Amino acid sequence: MRQVLSFTLDVLIENRGDHWEAYIEPLGMTVYGDTEVAAKARVFQAMDFLKKYFATKDDGMQSFKAYLDAHGVSSRVTTDAVQRDAVTRIQYPMDIPLEVAAGV
Repeated sequence: MRQVLSFTLDVLIENRGDHWEAYIEPLGMTVYGDTEVAAKARVFQAMDFLKKYFATKDDGMQSFKAYLDAHGVSSRVTTDAVQRDAVTRIQYPMDIPLEVAAGV
């Protein structure tokens, strides 16, 4: 069984002339890069660092969620009990009758 923590962060990216800043607003973190792309990449590096940090704790998922909650970041934990590779999606057309009243 796998747990997935999902959340959305607001990031303000600014050109400071000789460098770019990315301010991860709710967490109060600022990362820097030589270019806009590099600054955005640093945001993902910062989140990867947090993920690895909380993964070292016995209650990592709950600690990470509590950290986000403390900073006002809404998040949710979902359980993925079935590996996605084991799921086969079967699609087929379905006709669903729908009566619509038309006025003339």
